Amino acid sequence: MKKKLSVYLLMLTAFYVKIMGRVWPSLAGRAVNLFWFKVQKIKPHSARESWVADCDKTAIHHRGKKLNAYIRRPTTNPRGQVILIHGWSGRWDQLLAIAEELYQKNFEVICFDLPAHGENAGKESDFPEQSEFLKSVCDTLQVKNPIVVCHSAGFLTLSHAIYARDLQISKLVTINSPARFEFLFELFCEQLNLPPSFDAELWKVIERRLQRKDVQAQFSTKHMSKLEARDILNIHDQNDKEVRFAEFHQMNRLWPNSQKLSTENLGHNRILKDKKVVQAIGDFLVV
Repeated sequence: MKKKLSVYLLMLTAFYVKIMGRVWPSLAGRAVNLFWFKVQKIKPHSARESWVADCDKTAIHHRGKKLNAYIRRPTTNPRGQVILIHGWSGRWDQLLAIAEELYQKNFEVICFDLPAHGENAGKESDFPEQSEFLKSVCDTLQVKNPIVVCHSAGFLTLSHAIYARDLQISKLVTINSPARFEFLFELFCEQLNLPPSFDAELWKVIERRLQRKDVQAQFSTKHMSKLEARDILNIHDQNDKEVRFAEFHQMNRLWPNSQKLSTENLGHNRILKDKKVVQAIGDFLVV
């Protein structure tokens, strides 16, 4: 019953935003706060506990809480350290097939749920908090220049961490990721049939949340173009209904000479366990 009420509240809020967004944008922008930062929980992967049982668990201190990170170490010297970053309202075990492949290829694999996601308590988060936690993971585990595999908006978390937290990485794999933070605004306005100009109010929502005025610079991904294109693999499904395929082209503008893989009919999440995609990621990182 409680879940149904939250769905109805979301629908009513969306309706309010849609109406007020055309006649009184500032009020509509404030209403966005009710669900813009909300995190939706999803069910864990059935094999999650089996994987965790073979991991070392480390508590990461984050804003007065302890959030778990799981490290699966190979028996011989690892090829490198890999960090998996899930998307918004996702969880790390969505990438479990990739984690298993990379472990079998002798990589050390580091997994965790972002704040308010997965097993972690909480209902709200934002990209600066997530990037802060990502930096804490690297500092606590003494991870330097890791390989990063990110799904969906996990790329935006990473981008913010590189910009604001002085995080450095060695290789990057993106899967169905938006190339721009603005894509989230465009999608929101499109879904509620709001004018594109409403994105100014959405920026104000972010500014109020973070209590700072330079948010557009923080959330730009242009600085990511400094990464070596030869160390990047961009993967996107042509039928992704959550992050449109046009973002794949935007990614390729950031790194024209990066390696690219486009798929068909795998959608936003099923791509994460496709055998050909998983093998392609492993092959790319082994070379």
